[in-house]
Amino acid sequence: NPTPTQPKKDVFTGTDTTSIDGKAVVAGQELTYKITYTNTTGTNQDVVVTDKLPAYTTYVEDSADNGGTLTGDVLTWNLMAVPTGTTVSVTFKVKVNDDVNGEVIKNVGRTKDGVNEVDTNTTKNPTPTQPKKDVFKPADMTTSIDGKPVKNGEEITYTIKYTNTTDAKRTVEVKDVIPEYTEYVTGTADNGGVYDAATKTVSWKVEDVAVGNTVEFHFSVKVKAEANGQVIENKADVHDGFNNVKTNTTTNPTPTQPKKDVFTGTDTT
Repeated sequence: NPTPTQPKKDVFTGTDTTSIDGKAVVAGQELTYKITYTNTTGTNQDVVVTDKLPAYTTYVEDSADNGGTLTGDVLTWNLMAVPTGTTVSVTFKVKVNDDVNGEVIKNVGRTKDGVNEVDTNTTKNPTPTQPKKDVFKPADMTTSIDGKPVKNGEEITYTIKYTNTTDAKRTVEVKDVIPEYTEYVTGTADNGGVYDAATKTVSWKVEDVAVGNTVEFHFSVKVKAEANGQVIENKADVHDGFNNVKTNTTTNPTPTQPKKDVFTGTDTT
């Protein structure tokens, strides 16, 4: 009595044939999926292979080989008269969407050969989470003031939050140029942060951030008087050895100082 062999699902990148199942991938990366079926039924079989496109990906047009067709978000292959003892494979490609942001890309296929209907194993590829930038008043570090006005001379505190959603420990390096119209408050960079007055940059380096762990970085600046109606914007660069990304941008408008002038008589000069 022959028993079915579970069809095998695997994932690759580019033209490389090294499996990246379980490895981290990034937005914009192209992935190649492969389903391998072996006929162990003892007789020739017509085999139907199906695969639903993974969430957070976009199908690469015409990439399905062996006559695969896409209907909605499901690919289908009809493999006729596969001889017993023979192994066949089908492949297709997708591109990782820009909005993936920390989600795990999962994919599973299915084969039906007239005797057995079996799922493949599930491939999984984690993706990095965009680090988050925020801004607070030092007296209240729980209420974000992103988008809120700040005053000349006011001190504000920036935070950068990084979560490791990749596949391994990461060394995280962060660089943040302090915003225009502000000055760094000496000694406020925590977590070993160093301020370079020449480049107006705060820098951090934290080694061996474990998968799933989050680290935060803080520093404060004071709004200069010359801000006067300008919008104070800030974002940071974060590099973890796998992905080099920018945080979101925080914005804080400042009030315009009212203008006083003096004239003589009816002259407007």
